[in-house]
Order: sequence, then C-alpha cells, then structure tokens
Amino acid sequence: MVTTQEISCPVCGVDARYRVVATRWGVRIVKCVVCGLAFANPQPAASDLERYYEPAYFEKNAAKFLQFPLPPEVELRFARYLRELRSTCPAGRVLDVGCGTGAFLTVCRAEGYHVEGIELSPYASRLGRERLGLDIHTGRLEEMEAPVPFDVITMWDFLEHTSEPVTILRAARRLLAKGGHLLMTVPNVGSGSVG
Repeated sequence: MVTTQEISCPVCGVDARYRVVATRWGVRIVKCVVCGLAFANPQPAASDLERYYEPAYFEKNAAKFLQFPLPPEVELRFARYLRELRSTCPAGRVLDVGCGTGAFLTVCRAEGYHVEGIELSPYASRLGRERLGLDIHTGRLEEMEAPVPFDVITMWDFLEHTSEPVTILRAARRLLAKGGHLLMTVPNVGSGSVG
C-alpha cells in the first residue's frame, strides 16, 4: 500500500490552509488560501512515489496510457496540444515530462519532431521504449541531463502532482534552449467542472 501525506503549500509553505476545489481522476486538488496555488493534496510520500506509479496506476488509466490506437477523446486532447506546439515551435526537439508510456510523443513524432520523454515509472517508460520505440528516460526531471537543449518542454497535467513545482520549473528552464518554450496544462480549478 502506498502511503500518502498531507503537504504544506509547495510555494509559500503554509500548512493546512487550503480549500478543496476539485477531484480529478481520484486526486483531490486544493487551493492555498494564502498564495492561491492549486496542488494535489495528499500526495504520495517521497519514499512511496515510485510505487504509486506502478502498473496498476497505468492500467486504471488505460485510455490515456495503454490503448493504441488512441481513443477518440485522447486523440482530441492531443490534437489540441499539438496545435499549440505547432504554433509555438513548428519543428525541433520536444521533451514531454511525466510522459507515461509516451502516447503524446507518438503524435509529435508523426509530425516530424525529435521527441524524448521522462517518466518516473520504470514500468511505463519501459513500455514506451519497447512497444512504441520511444526515447523515454526513467527518472525525475530535476536529475535529467541533456547534451542538446530542447526547443519545447511539455507538461500535460503534471505540475499539480509535484511537491516542489519551483524546483521542477527551474529544471525545465535549465534544459530549454535559449528562446525555448514550456507548454503545460493544469486543472482549471475556477471552472467548477474539474472532475
């Protein structure tokens, strides 16, 4: 069993001063009443983080990670992401953070981008390498080294799951080429329909 823990606000450090704003894919999203940051809380304990993303997590979310060809709703979402990517950077090197098995990377590769991914789960990254022929690194973004910087780094529904978003954003900046772009989505907690 994975141990979860309530965390303080990852930005301002205030403890237990938040309000629940949504539940998305079974994850409770809260908003800090001091600085306004929205984040997943509770989160897996650092010692259990890798266990949290074991095969059962990906099987439970198979439509996003394990079904090929992609289900229509996932294709629509990825088409939207791809439009943003094309308008920001028509060609180049793309790193997808928290890429799972690499489904979005397959879409980008088909459009001619040079793609890489990084994924904490050894299971998911191995599936992406073996089944989809993708260059997916297993590990954490803040530990990643890249001899050639990336033109674009993507984080789709990723940042709200991190306990240290500032560290993650600094790591992304370090890996971006000069003039590079960071594209991301996070839950719109103001919409009232983040569930």
